[in-house]
Amino acid sequence: MKNIYEFSKIVYKGNIDRDFFLFCCRKNKKLCIYIFLHILLYLLSFISTKAEINKSKKYHVYIKHVKNLNNVIEKFKVTHQKKLNEWYQDHYSSDNTIITQSPEIIVKPFLKKETLIASKMNDKYELDLNDYSDQITHNNTKYQEAYYHKFKNSSLFQSKYTYVKKGKIFIQYKNNKVLRVIFRCAMPIVLSILLLLISFTFTTVYLDTSMINNYLNEPKLLMLNLFPILLVILIFLFLTKRLWLSFGIASFFVFLIGIINKTKLYYRDDVFKIEDISYFKEALLMTSRYDVIVRWYTVICILLCLIIVLWLKKNYKKINLKAIITIPIAIALLIISYFTYQNIYTNSDIYNSIGNTSNINIWISTRQSQIRGLIYPFIYSSTEILDSKPAGYNEEEAKEILNNYTYENIPEDKKVNIIAIMLEAYNDFSKFDTIEFTSDVYGKLEEIKENSLYGNIIVDIFGGGTVNTERRFITGYNAFPSFRKPTNSYARYFKEQGYIVEAMHPIYGAFYNRNTVNANLGFDTYWNYENKFGIYSGWGGAADDHELYSELTNRLQEINKKGNNYFNFTVTYQNHGPYSATPAEETYIENLGYSEEGYNTFNNYLSGIKDSTDALYELVNFLDNYEEPTILIFFGDHNPYLGEGNYIYEELGINMDISTIEGFENYYSIPYVIHANDQAKKVFDKDFIGKLDTISPNFLMNELFEYIDYEGNEYLKYTDDLKEKIDVINPIYYKEDGKYISASLSHYQENINEFTNINYYWANNLKY
Repeated sequence: MKNIYEFSKIVYKGNIDRDFFLFCCRKNKKLCIYIFLHILLYLLSFISTKAEINKSKKYHVYIKHVKNLNNVIEKFKVTHQKKLNEWYQDHYSSDNTIITQSPEIIVKPFLKKETLIASKMNDKYELDLNDYSDQITHNNTKYQEAYYHKFKNSSLFQSKYTYVKKGKIFIQYKNNKVLRVIFRCAMPIVLSILLLLISFTFTTVYLDTSMINNYLNEPKLLMLNLFPILLVILIFLFLTKRLWLSFGIASFFVFLIGIINKTKLYYRDDVFKIEDISYFKEALLMTSRYDVIVRWYTVICILLCLIIVLWLKKNYKKINLKAIITIPIAIALLIISYFTYQNIYTNSDIYNSIGNTSNINIWISTRQSQIRGLIYPFIYSSTEILDSKPAGYNEEEAKEILNNYTYENIPEDKKVNIIAIMLEAYNDFSKFDTIEFTSDVYGKLEEIKENSLYGNIIVDIFGGGTVNTERRFITGYNAFPSFRKPTNSYARYFKEQGYIVEAMHPIYGAFYNRNTVNANLGFDTYWNYENKFGIYSGWGGAADDHELYSELTNRLQEINKKGNNYFNFTVTYQNHGPYSATPAEETYIENLGYSEEGYNTFNNYLSGIKDSTDALYELVNFLDNYEEPTILIFFGDHNPYLGEGNYIYEELGINMDISTIEGFENYYSIPYVIHANDQAKKVFDKDFIGKLDTISPNFLMNELFEYIDYEGNEYLKYTDDLKEKIDVINPIYYKEDGKYISASLSHYQENINEFTNINYYWANNLKY
């Protein structure tokens, strides 16, 4: 009965190459320098198969410095004879065959009469691996039993029984091909599970084991997050025929999505969505201000995946299938991907049925996404950018309703300049009696309000999403189109009325795709960092509000001197987060036991707010002394993001519980002010003083037009009628007939449905 055994780890307890090298080093210390060569060769072996072969060939070149080699080998044999496996000695037979890639000259002294298949060395003491490979290829002997240390060697020779050593035991493989197929099929699943677990570390700012535990206890959630990863690995596996490459590609996507997600959560308390991909330029530009958030465990995971990629490249062979087979399989997988996306991953019922809501605020969309993992909610977010018609949409009906309203021009003698300013993260915290101010922050705001119209808007964003409030104001829409084509807007209306219509924002024009969108909204010019404000760096590398308003008033005067009326919509950048947690230069509130980080952060926020308020005050003074009739309307875009879990709000004693009306208003309420100079007051014969209603930002233009008796276009007239019934539209609460009511309990659901249809029609059908 002929058996075959690997020498190292089977016949010999250990690695004979390493043992002989260390033995020689003890005899000649100078040989230790070859340790560095061995390490280098080992590291290079992970890069390519060629480098791995080179490592095996050159490992023994140190032997050329070993004097009396035969004597040294004999002494090595004497000292290491005890490392021969007792188990093998019991199974010894002269018919046995020993296989090893180690040098024949070192291994042979340990054997008796067995047949040896081993490597020979040339004159340079490099192994002749070609000869070793030929010995294996031309060996036609059929063995009864074969014993190997590594599974990948189990197909070298034909044998009735094959055993692979796992620890101290041997596992028998009777059908190597079947088991190899099973092993190969299982590997992509194992790798997908690993990436799934890694993806869960990116769903929160800091590692949240309780959140991860919730994921692991919900099988449906696990499958919805796992399946896309597995599909990516399989698709690229059959396209490239290389598992290491497909795993590397899948890993890249998981880490890219994950790191962006964690960074957005850290700075904006917002998750990464598919729509954000269209803002790639903004992300690159903002890296100069924000640090990418990479935690220590993320670094470990990246290194782990790199090691796995190198291991797969070294140990996992290329798929031995022709393209005529692999490409159709890849296409079939793509079809499966499309089918599951259409029927599962965009299904709102499935999405709403998973995720543990017991420990989150269900009214915050970011939390709703976080409880569903990373990959699944990222894919589901594509539903937010699908330009799908509302349920029951009827274009003819929408057109007919709007035809009941007429388009009205602005009377020539009533045309005045209108300046609209949206202030970054601006809110009036003096309204909260739980905060004790030690320095005047909002005094000048109060002075402005005393001689103005003022009220509050209820936005539907928090800590970020500036563009939502911005576009609700300038369009009057509650639901946005893609803005990829010219679109009806209030900016376009003023343009139709002969106004010079411009937008300003002191940061990069690509942000939120404003370069394209503002043109499609009807703005004649969009002034931004590239074409006007690059000369300024008063705040965070961008123009501060003083510099911004100076350019605004310059344009106002230039345009009025040419005999044109001016409509300007400016979005500020000053006081954009994050806010420093280092001690502020000046403190504005009493420290009532706040944390040091929270106290510093809030004071730094107030420092920017005070400067913004001072700049507004200067602008109002300028307009009050300006000879042309001008109306200024300004408002904030959202509340500032003040730490994870709104902990600074909590320390300040501000109720942020959205399930209560007080908390809802605290969370979403932002001030707005309408101020007119004396010349404008004379035009309209009104004092422009008093408190106005709390409304949604899409009704701000209605509020202004109503006060100054501008009738506007068909859409504005329609929304005027809607505003009489519902003047706050938010996913959580509506304000109907002056009272807040849960959106799900609306008394005017038919009106809301009609508004949704009108909104869609007007947003997607340019009138003129």
